[in-house]
This record gives sequence, structure tokens and C-alpha cells, in this order.
Amino acid sequence: MRKIFLLIALFFATLCASAQTKVAVYVNGASEVDGTVKQILGNELVTAISANQKFTAVDRSADFLNILKQEQSEQVSGNIDDSQVQQLGQKFGAQQVCIANITPYQNKFYIQARMVDVDNASVLATCREISALQDLDEMVAVSEKLTQKLIPVKAEPIEEPQKKVSEEIQEEQIQEAEITYTKDYSTVGKQNDTYCDLISIDNTGAYAVATFKFVNTKESTLSFSTKGYLLDNTGIKHPVVRVEGVGTSSSSPAKKAAGITTFIVTFTKLADDVVNIGITEGVENGWKWEQITLKPYGMANYYQFEDKSVTKLQELKTKESSEKLAQGIQDIVDLFTSFNIIVVNSKSDPYMIEIEGKKIGVAPANKVTTLQAPVTSYGQLKATQMSGYLLFPTTYKYTVYKQKIGSSITIRF
Repeated sequence: MRKIFLLIALFFATLCASAQTKVAVYVNGASEVDGTVKQILGNELVTAISANQKFTAVDRSADFLNILKQEQSEQVSGNIDDSQVQQLGQKFGAQQVCIANITPYQNKFYIQARMVDVDNASVLATCREISALQDLDEMVAVSEKLTQKLIPVKAEPIEEPQKKVSEEIQEEQIQEAEITYTKDYSTVGKQNDTYCDLISIDNTGAYAVATFKFVNTKESTLSFSTKGYLLDNTGIKHPVVRVEGVGTSSSSPAKKAAGITTFIVTFTKLADDVVNIGITEGVENGWKWEQITLKPYGMANYYQFEDKSVTKLQELKTKESSEKLAQGIQDIVDLFTSFNIIVVNSKSDPYMIEIEGKKIGVAPANKVTTLQAPVTSYGQLKATQMSGYLLFPTTYKYTVYKQKIGSSITIRF
């Protein structure tokens, strides 16, 4: 009988453990941040997260950094994007990853943390704390504050003994209504780049921290100008405080691989009553997000936007494949319906090539170029200078007779 009770207890313990969300903690910091500070902060985050019965956590900072060094020899910063979070989180069997970055600034530290879902690389919550991290008590306090913002804990109601109903008792039992925040996403009315989306705005701390995701199918150089600002509905401009994850100007962009790039822009704090904003990079042809409606998501001053980056990346890949297929078909059609014009341009300027007024192509300066022309094109061929002249361009004229499919002619000038 005792064995049966032990088995039942073990079953329920296993069931409770399996219901917990596994969190891998990764603490990263600049080279000037002491390794002991990172280790202590990681340990305290694990302790604070595990204090919530719904979560179990383990510090994987060293393991994350080792794998990053092995898989990407050029990776020296220790920073990871959300696609890497997916891979590393899955490798360690985690359902969520808590990433904390420590950045020194003057005599204090800026600690920015985010909780990322491993299944879809979506950011569940972001927050930050500013602290000198001078002693253990301060590190413990910072870890607890970060965890409370990443995993809001709802207090369980305390049951009181039943009392006799009277006007006096009824007055005692009246409590303030609990504030529940909408689960509807905040929205962006207009943006000038379909593939750069606002994902969240965390205004719970000392700053308004906006997270963005940029989607592309090829390597890109990305930047967000420090001239940018956030404009609220009262007309107040909130300037950029810092930019993380991309460059800070068109002259110093960051090179990013194809896929989903997550970057963070910190602005000065919004007032609690702000409900509509706009964000601009503040430069010509820069990123803009307008008519943004803010709705608290899960807690006050935290705003979440629908993350469609994975879907958009798939759409881009599908579109790219379709365009390549269409171009391949067109190349085959051209091959069986055209002839070649080999242009030997010995001049220091490019020339426009036309047959009977119809543009065939451009012959670059000092190069031999092969252009394709439809077999239906014949008559006067004209090569016209495109630049480098004072008043009038130099023009060369040739007579082209009807050609056979796949044949070639050569002109020189």
C-alpha cells in the first residue's frame, strides 16, 4: 500500500513539474562588465523566475556564448537575434529564453531584458532597470524588479471568515475593482516600409523602449538615426536615447544577414495618459510609423503589436521564387526569339543603343557588351552618347538587316 501512495505522489509531482514553463537565462554584457556581475545577475534571475510556481529556470549564459563562438567565428559581441534564440532555446529544451544585456554608462549600468518565446521567436515582454550594481543586495533587487516586469504576478485573493451581513460589514467588503488590461494589440495606421514593423513599446520603466523587426531575403545594411523621435498626441517630441541592434546613421550602418532582424530604440518616457503616437527616423527617406494607437497589453504602460514577421518572411521568399521563375521563363523566350548585338564601346562614356527608335539597351564605357534584340527589330541602329558631351551627344548610325534567331552582329565605335 505504501508503494502505491509513493507512486501516486511521484505521478502528481511529475505532472506539476511538466506543467511548468522552462526558461533558459542568458546574461550578456560589454567586455568592461565584470564577469562576476554577469554570473550573479544570471543566478538571481534564475532564482526570481523560479520563485513563480509556473516557471522553472536555469542560467545558460556560458553555454549560449560557447555555441555562438563555435557556430559563428565572427561573433564576438555575444548579442543574439531572435532567430538564434529559437535555435539555441530548442537546443537546450527551453520554451522561453530570458535575455539580459548589461550596458555600462558613466558610473551606472543599463540592464535591458526581454522574454522570447522559442516556438515563434516572438517577444513576450521587455523591460529595463538602471542601477550601479554596487553590492549583492542591489543585484538581487534589480533581478526581482526585472522578473516582476517580465512575468507579472497576479496576487491570489485571501479568503476571510464569513461574517454576518450588515451595512457596516458590507462597507468593509467593498474593494476597488481590479484593473484588467486589454489583450487587443496596439495598431499602426500607416508605415512607409512594409517589412519593418513595430513589435512592442515598453513604457513601464524610466524610458519608452520600442522593439522593431525588419524582414528581408538578402543581406542588408541597417541603421536607425539618432535624429529620430517619438511624437505623442499632446505634441511633445521624445528624442532617441540609444539604438541597439543596428547602426545609428547611413554612414555607419550594421550589416545584417537575410532573415528577421530585431532592433531596439529607446526614447524618453511617455506620460501615462498618452494614447496616440507617431515614430520617425527624422531623416529624408527614413522609416516612419504613423497613426499608432496604444492599448495596454497585460500591464499598464506596456503595448504589444501583432508580430507578422515570420509570415512576411515566407511571403517574401515565395515572391522571390515566383519572380525568379518568371525571369527564367522570359530568358528562355528571349533565347528563341532574339538575336545578339555585340557592342564594342572604346569610348570613355556610355552609349544608348536603339533600333528604329526602340531602346535595346546601354553599352557601358570601355567595355564589350552583348545585348539582345527581338528578331522583329531591323533597320537603322543608333548609338547615342549619354554623358560627357558639352552641347550635343555624339551619335553613330548603322543599318541592321533582318536577322535569324540566335544569330549575332557586332558594332564598334
